[in-house]
Amino acid sequence: EEERARALDAHHAELVERAEQGVREAEQELADAGEAAARRQEEARDRAAEVVAEARARRERIARDTERVLREHGERWDELQAHMASVRSSLHALTGRAVEVE
Repeated sequence: EEERARALDAHHAELVERAEQGVREAEQELADAGEAAARRQEEARDRAAEVVAEARARRERIARDTERVLREHGERWDELQAHMASVRSSLHALTGRAVEVE
């Protein structure tokens, strides 16, 4: 009977040790997964910051380019208007009649 009790105690101790080892392994896996998730979260934040910075830089570049194109077109418009006024003046001088502007 004593031998049987010792055998059961030994078996029970072995089962407890296995269970505790399983718990330790599961806790380690959980800790590892938590660390990996935290790293991925930080990487995602960093990447998001990069994307936002790139988008802002692109927006600013587009705004500058748009302003430049509008300014150039405005200057060209002014040049054409001045040229047309000169042509009308020349025609008026040649024909003696005012040229209508449409």
